[in-house]
Amino acid sequence: MPDRFEHYIFTRINCEYPDDPHYPLKLYARIAERRFDHGWMNDRCEMLARYAVPSIKAQTNQNFKWIILAHIDMPDEFKAKFEEAHEGLADVVYTELSPREYLPEFLDTLVSTPWVISTTLDSDDAISVDFVEHLQASFREEKEYYNFERGFMYSPEKGRFYGRRSERNPFISLVEPMENVRGVFCRVHGAAHLEAPIRQIGERQGYWAQVVHGDNILNKTAHKSKDRGRKYSELSERFKMYV
Repeated sequence: MPDRFEHYIFTRINCEYPDDPHYPLKLYARIAERRFDHGWMNDRCEMLARYAVPSIKAQTNQNFKWIILAHIDMPDEFKAKFEEAHEGLADVVYTELSPREYLPEFLDTLVSTPWVISTTLDSDDAISVDFVEHLQASFREEKEYYNFERGFMYSPEKGRFYGRRSERNPFISLVEPMENVRGVFCRVHGAAHLEAPIRQIGERQGYWAQVVHGDNILNKTAHKSKDRGRKYSELSERFKMYV
């Protein structure tokens, strides 16, 4: 089946965000204010190396390409840090465009197969070792989103995983033919109207881990969860992270 599709995983660092009603204006302002802040970029660099990198490195299926998207005006010292942090596992692309604007031409230029899968992975999160394997095994030649409904929030403070279900989460993938390709960032994953139908996969296990930290307000609900959680050691073979 790999001759029918190519698979790209995209991680944003401090890119432009497109105008979109699903992004609150306060979020735009916060991103614009902090994305060139040295403290913020240091933290992102460390989290990339601690969570995303080892989970990518541990994938049982390595038939994909990992692309890190960063703003072209990122200071040179941080370009060097981010390129060191990903251990040569990713290609870093610097652009002044938002991922929504950049991906169509990027994919159209590089992809040689009839279909493409594009997946999002935030720099402060992780995926299970069989995420790519199960995703690609689910492939069929239909334009649709693939969403792993089950996952976890991981609290470094408590060293525990808390179960979570989400029908439109930040680990979503878009499967599409190469004609008029747009890429997974063509819509916000939580938008009411997406580019294609959503297909829920991986119902029995957790395939992703959102990391709770001081800069991630949306995930602080893990600390208030009634779920007592599972120790990192219980899932360390499934989620390879440097903790």
